[in-house]
Amino acid sequence: MIRYNWNNPDFLHIHFAGNVSGEDLVSCALEISGDERFDYTHFVLGDWSQYRHANVSQENVRRLVAVMKAVCQITPNVKNATVIRPDNTGNALFALYKMLADELPWQIEIFHSLEEAYDWFGISVPCDLSC
Repeated sequence: MIRYNWNNPDFLHIHFAGNVSGEDLVSCALEISGDERFDYTHFVLGDWSQYRHANVSQENVRRLVAVMKAVCQITPNVKNATVIRPDNTGNALFALYKMLADELPWQIEIFHSLEEAYDWFGISVPCDLSC
């Protein structure tokens, strides 16, 4: 399951929970790119701290990056943080995404906590996440 939270006009927090497929990721990228709020987004947080299982292949990651090439034309100046659990679950696919996405104009980093991601963004963690 994927939920979107537009915390403010320039911040999109994407929550991945339960079971997530590679097709879900591609659909997610297409869906957010079609949302007019995305035109004003400067920060995207992909929050994988709550997911149960991901059925994502290398080919799904390649397709996601291909979609992201088009998405980045809409908003080229985005900082994209991905938060993953520190238990190495699925880390290879996240590393592959980061490697393939290095050619995109977005700044992309992977973190193990929301606090690290928000610090990299240079903004405070919202109270509803840290309180």
